Amino acid sequence: MLVVPLGHERNVARRWPWVTTVIVLLNVAALFVCTLGDQRVALGIEERLQRAAGYYAEHPWLELRAPLSTLLPDLARSVPPRTPAPEVALAEQQAELDRYTQEIEEARHQLSSWRYGYHHARGEWPGLLTHQFLHGGVMHLLFNMWFLWLVGCNVEDAWGRLLFPAFYLSGGAIAGLVHAGMMGSSSLTLIGASGAVAAAMGAFLVGFARTKIRFFGLLLIRPMTFAAPAYVMLPLWVTGEFVSGVADSGPGVAHWAHVGGFAYGFLVALGLRLSGVEQRIEAVLEDQSGGFAVPPVLTRASALIDAGKAAEALPLLREHSTAQSNSGAQSNSGTLALSELLRAQRALGDREGALGTQLRLLEGYLQQQAVEQAFGVFDELRAEGACGRVPPPLRLRLARQYRRRGDVERAASAFEELHSASERSEHSLPALLGHAELALELGKAEAARQLYERARSFVSMDVQVEAAIRQGLARASQLRRPSTQPPPPA
Repeated sequence: MLVVPLGHERNVARRWPWVTTVIVLLNVAALFVCTLGDQRVALGIEERLQRAAGYYAEHPWLELRAPLSTLLPDLARSVPPRTPAPEVALAEQQAELDRYTQEIEEARHQLSSWRYGYHHARGEWPGLLTHQFLHGGVMHLLFNMWFLWLVGCNVEDAWGRLLFPAFYLSGGAIAGLVHAGMMGSSSLTLIGASGAVAAAMGAFLVGFARTKIRFFGLLLIRPMTFAAPAYVMLPLWVTGEFVSGVADSGPGVAHWAHVGGFAYGFLVALGLRLSGVEQRIEAVLEDQSGGFAVPPVLTRASALIDAGKAAEALPLLREHSTAQSNSGAQSNSGTLALSELLRAQRALGDREGALGTQLRLLEGYLQQQAVEQAFGVFDELRAEGACGRVPPPLRLRLARQYRRRGDVERAASAFEELHSASERSEHSLPALLGHAELALELGKAEAARQLYERARSFVSMDVQVEAAIRQGLARASQLRRPSTQPPPPA
């Protein structure tokens, strides 16, 4: 049965995947240039082979040595053996045939696969990178680049244009080392991007495990199409490569490079996710792009809520929002996940859970400087009588934002709620000072004086706060004192 992937479900990326595009173009260009150069080298090798074969046909008693014995394995059996005359100088004849053999070996060293491929026995470490851009033909290139395009675009979109190429090249290098370690006795030179592509596939499994991949298959002679999630098909593929590597099947196929690259990509992606680095990268990329691609998990969760299956959407949304929180930076997809989580909780009647999500959403919006959205959430909490559940730090930030936006009534109310509470907190003094400054801006000198006098009652104040209070009181006294200067001329 032949199975070929056609594509997969994926939302529009933030930006065009230029790194993946450049990698594909470099591989295509390398195949074109190397094919032209290898054709000239192959003609030279063919001419030398014909001369060597003709000479051996005339002297069949000589010894065929590598690489001539490998390139012409049937030559010794096709030429009838003859006994040389006693006067023949066997050493000179063997030296002549060996000279032909050496010329062929030197010509083979001009082939691109020999010059830029990776062979562990030669110890040429640059080959760990250059072998990733060589291919044995059009079909070899086509399959590798198609698989790279299917998974690489998404990994690049998730990790950015700096991390992805470093990951891709290091994945190919690690794949080459694993291949060399498992096949150290092999004389074959490693070429092809399949190890690096396998690394991208391993990373894709971590980041897009639930993404459904569409396949085209041939069952005997009957065509068929089907879809299956990545978490099913990719482990099946790498398991098949592992079994093939153990069985040493498929000559010329670097099964262990596939296994090593896949394992490397999976572990790197898992480490980035568990450490929170991936979420921080996502937040930076969203800020740079001015927007973001909706993660597939949120698309599925939203569809479940719309279909009346909010209970099924809850674990998906909680997992995603928790991962965003662990990253230490709130992103657009993080606040979107919280919004969808709030919608699911309301659909299920979970009022307490919805309240907790509203508070997290409020903090996320303030962190993103999405002030209008933060005001909307706070208004909802006020309407539900849950304004007092908002932590003082968030209420202080909201009050300052109201003041910056010119909403003096809400700002004054928010400041007053904080500093008029029965129990003082570390936010009472900043709220008093903010309220007093607002009163000065509105020309309410007496109200400002009273607020500053209350602020003086706080025992623990630093020098700067005391100076600010004295300056505020002076400004309030100046506002209360009638002006003695003449009015300006008309």
